[in-house]
Amino acid sequence: MRADMLTLISRTISSMFRLSLATLVAAGLAHAWVHQLALDGTPHEGVLGTSQDVDYYRIEVTELTEAVIYSSSELDTEGALFDSGGREIASDDDGGEGGNFRIVALLNAGEYYLRIMQYSFGTGGTAGDKYTLYASGTVLSPVRLALDGSSNEGVIEPGGDADYFRLEVTELTQAAIYTTGGLDTIGAVLDSEGRQIVSDDDGGEERNFRVAPLLWPGEYFVRVAPWVSSSGQSEAGSYNLHAEGTQAAIAQLPLDGSSKQGVIEAGEGADYFRLEVAELSEADIYISDAPGIVVALLDAEGREIRSGADRLTVLLQAGQYYARVALGYGPFPTAPVPAAPAAIQPGGYYLHAKGTPLSPPRLVLDGTPAEGAIDSQDDTDYFQIEVTELSEAVIYTSGGLDTEGALLDSTGEPIASDDDSGLGGNFRVATLLWPGEYFVRVTPWVKYSGQFDSGGYSLHAEGRQASPVHLSLNGPPQNGVIESGDDEDYYRIAVTEPTAAVIYTSGSLDTAGVLLASNGEELAFNDDGGEQFVNFRIATILLRPDEYFLRVFSSSGLPGSYTVQVEGTAAH
Repeated sequence: MRADMLTLISRTISSMFRLSLATLVAAGLAHAWVHQLALDGTPHEGVLGTSQDVDYYRIEVTELTEAVIYSSSELDTEGALFDSGGREIASDDDGGEGGNFRIVALLNAGEYYLRIMQYSFGTGGTAGDKYTLYASGTVLSPVRLALDGSSNEGVIEPGGDADYFRLEVTELTQAAIYTTGGLDTIGAVLDSEGRQIVSDDDGGEERNFRVAPLLWPGEYFVRVAPWVSSSGQSEAGSYNLHAEGTQAAIAQLPLDGSSKQGVIEAGEGADYFRLEVAELSEADIYISDAPGIVVALLDAEGREIRSGADRLTVLLQAGQYYARVALGYGPFPTAPVPAAPAAIQPGGYYLHAKGTPLSPPRLVLDGTPAEGAIDSQDDTDYFQIEVTELSEAVIYTSGGLDTEGALLDSTGEPIASDDDSGLGGNFRVATLLWPGEYFVRVTPWVKYSGQFDSGGYSLHAEGRQASPVHLSLNGPPQNGVIESGDDEDYYRIAVTEPTAAVIYTSGSLDTAGVLLASNGEELAFNDDGGEQFVNFRIATILLRPDEYFLRVFSSSGLPGSYTVQVEGTAAH
């Protein structure tokens, strides 16, 4: 296995070095050029040259602003808004007219990036069609809202969009926020970065909204908007906004398999439960007999770790967590859920949590294989790996069992998983590992009939230090070789400022590429978006000044050679 590395050296492009549009087109970078977008309502004409094309816009915000950004075209457009650190603020597909996106976001002072791409060829549109982009902003001075039950009067003017209020929370608080009056309102609570936490339309009296979120210490915003009909008509008038809050009394959810009964009332938003984990444990958290109920796991600060339709199986370190139970939609359940002990009313549920303490055996890279055994359909084995340097690792089982495997980070979040990429029915995972602690989870593959193999297996972990090789931005291409169907090459990309880049291969080998953040998080993937529909092509903005990694492998499973290249320019 080779570890060829790319280093992408970003440089500031001043007026004397700035690439012209013609140069960008010739370099294949016209799609990645970052346009400046002002929130002044001026229309901006754009073209999505192919179905793989991506346009980026840079937005400067000097004070707290409500931004409304949308496209008009025959295309089916998608829009996503990111902050300067690369975190997604808001996204939308069909919220505008036809298949166009429409984003309404609350933005603090700072720098943001908008990404526009096609969801499909749209309704009557084809690749290469034009779009018109509109962006407007309203500077805000939100009224302070106290959680003391007092009332704040507001008025939605004819054609008005929304009112905003600022809320400060000093302790974990159960809040109730709602309007009264004759105006048909829609309400939402946003976090300090403008991300929506909860929203409601008619959960209050008559046509008023009502939300009851659990709020951690920090700053929040409340948005009050009129209901808008499908024809675009909205009401105008006055309303009264109320906010009440009490110190949250969160029920304890023991990890002993016992159940907690609850009911999600209209406009309530969610129920919360506290979990105390004393040692490394595998936790099985699930809802029984409650269609439309979603369970999520939060950390001690209220950040979501994982969510599912009705069941979560997670690896938890010692600490405090919260389970959030809410109405919603999620993925199909991955395992059977036991029936509830008794019939429950609409919106009702039973929440269960079962924890199993773990003491995983140590697995050493390039050490002796670990031995394990599968005894039942629900059998799960865990192994712990300590990595001391950036390493290319291959983890797999051998033996006659049909195994499934997953590599987890120190928080239990899956990094990679596989079923049958190894010999026979064995799993095989190849990835780049940063210094830190990881876990390997081994389970049996279970057929639809419920049958599975039982017996022993050997778990192997092979690794080697990753050795970078430098390649300059817009420099000559780097030659690479995939020596076997399961070989992979890794490349390092380092940028010192936001950089618009296109990363691609050339040649006859059917390549695929994965762009990773410095912590191993997958940022982008492409298979056949490049030349001859066999090479990969990733067009993106590397927003964070940081180190990035590129993984190249053969998507056909065949060996061969290729060249890889990085072209780009500073995103200013």
